[in-house]
Amino acid sequence: MSHTYSEFLPSYSVGVDCYKAIPEIVKPYGKKAVVVGGKTAMEKSKEALLEGIKGSDIEIIDFVWYGGNSNYENVETVKNNPSVQKADMVFGVGGGRAVDTAKTYCALYDKPLFAFPTIASNCASCTSLSVMYNPDGTFKEY
Repeated sequence: MSHTYSEFLPSYSVGVDCYKAIPEIVKPYGKKAVVVGGKTAMEKSKEALLEGIKGSDIEIIDFVWYGGNSNYENVETVKNNPSVQKADMVFGVGGGRAVDTAKTYCALYDKPLFAFPTIASNCASCTSLSVMYNPDGTFKEY
């Protein structure tokens, strides 16, 4: 029995100037992006995101709060948001629950996702796994 394995992580950019690469990375997926994330995360990243796409064909059409918890009810709220419906792609911004909500929406409704984690203590931005909760905050499923 073999004890080796292979791991294939998504493309991941790190560095002071990595936001400058946004237009080139997302170009094949369309021109309109919507940011879905946590309130504080979006507030703190807004300037960097807008600066990163400045001078390109990419447009951020809205900043949408994810709802406060990663649950299917919030995924549906995100889905029904007119800006999200118009967008070609989603920029998931924030911690694990915010990114998991954006990730689940994109997986269920076939939209490209680009994750912008604002905290390094979770794996939401680099795994296909989402942790989902019930509306009361108790764990539901992976």
